[in-house]
Amino acid sequence: MKILPKNCLNTVQAYGEINTNKKVKVCGTIVSTKKSKKGNIFLNIDKAYPNHIFSITIWASDLVNFGYKPDKELLGKKVCITGRITEYKGTASMIINNEKFIDIIE
Repeated sequence: MKILPKNCLNTVQAYGEINTNKKVKVCGTIVSTKKSKKGNIFLNIDKAYPNHIFSITIWASDLVNFGYKPDKELLGKKVCITGRITEYKGTASMIINNEKFIDIIE
């Protein structure tokens, strides 16, 4: 994403916000998705797994809060995700539980 919306971070900047407990908005393109055997969904922004730099987790139990299948509908879309950034195995990540935390840009 060349121009970020106001008050948003890109996936590289997001790494600096790990564990600050601040709600931030991170924008980029969903380049890969995975649905686990347990039904959890993982979305990677800007770089695909295993070279991913930012990932989104949606637990299977939270999929009822989505009016669409995130792993199918968001692939290739430019999005902004709002939440708190944590770290998982060296990668910045965010857990979201509702579609209201995802803004589809295009």
